[in-house]
Amino acid sequence: MTSQPPVPAPGDSWFPALHTLRGIAAIWVMLFHLWGFAGYPPTPVSWLFSVGWLGVHLFYALSAFLLGLHFFSRQLAGRRWTYRSFLLRRTLRIFPAYYVQLGILLVAAAFFGFRQMPGLSDLAAHLVMWFHLPPGFVQPLNGVWWTLPIEFAFYLLLPVLGWLILRFGLLPFILLAVAVTISYRWLVFQSMSDQPIPAIASIIGQLPGVMTVFACGLAAAWLTAQGRIPSFPPRTVALVAAVLCGGWIQVLLWQLDGYWQGSLLLWTWESINAPLFALIILALARLPAGSSWLTHRVGVWLGEVSYGIYLWHLPLILVLRPLLPENADPLLSLGMLSLLVTPLTLLLAMLTYQVVEKRAIALGRSWSRRYHSHQQ
Repeated sequence: MTSQPPVPAPGDSWFPALHTLRGIAAIWVMLFHLWGFAGYPPTPVSWLFSVGWLGVHLFYALSAFLLGLHFFSRQLAGRRWTYRSFLLRRTLRIFPAYYVQLGILLVAAAFFGFRQMPGLSDLAAHLVMWFHLPPGFVQPLNGVWWTLPIEFAFYLLLPVLGWLILRFGLLPFILLAVAVTISYRWLVFQSMSDQPIPAIASIIGQLPGVMTVFACGLAAAWLTAQGRIPSFPPRTVALVAAVLCGGWIQVLLWQLDGYWQGSLLLWTWESINAPLFALIILALARLPAGSSWLTHRVGVWLGEVSYGIYLWHLPLILVLRPLLPENADPLLSLGMLSLLVTPLTLLLAMLTYQVVEKRAIALGRSWSRRYHSHQQ
């Protein structure tokens, strides 16, 4: 009988396979955009490219698991968890790299014609990441930025969501999250059914519309913090969950024509997919370093620079796409665009991580230690 990898200790924040999974999520989103801007060429894995937006949901679930595990492990151990310190560190994790890119893209817009220069009100919205929200419904200069305020809104709500689990238990919390998700998505569609699909998608994908995704990540964190994860073969569980997720994606693609017409899947698809993502995360969290290709240092590195990959790939696609030959075969365009965009994205992501993100993370840790030392 082979021994099983140990369940992660409560509060453990180093999960090499989850680092790799974060890198995979960023690459998945990049492939989605590469495939779309290349003209949607038919390939054996086009179905996987076509749902690359799910990489964002995978980011959400990973954030909920990792941050939730830190929150719950401290609560259960009776250790201090400080909201102010948490928000400081998360702000320094998200905003510095964003502001650097915002400055670069504003210069590119002003002097090199990269998209339209935002007006003063739109610029103010950019400074606080107020995208796709009333009253202005501002379009971000970089299309991927619209997900950042959703992530940050989760940070703001984390202690409330965690308290709900601690106070009422896991099952009532999950049921509440599903009810919020389905109700919100139904209400948005009913009020916007005459609007273009991109407009509906931008509103329906706000935090209430993906609450189940975050909730399932928190549920996985809660179970891990309590040590209630049964012994199981993690690779097998991750594979089964991934296969089920792939099958559920096929259901979505099969019914895609009716999805944005208000079919049942519009309210429920994400809520059924979210537990599968959480199960994959739970399984991969149990893989120790060096036990799989998912824990290889290359994958871990991709996870480290994943935020930069997410930030930089779309502007590079927009800049480099006009360099391709006109009327080129879509499959050829995909190959050429990928060869142009991918290495530059990785280079800029690495530079962003080394020059901006890494220093901001260290600063956040330093300030957090100082704050806690003053509180003691």
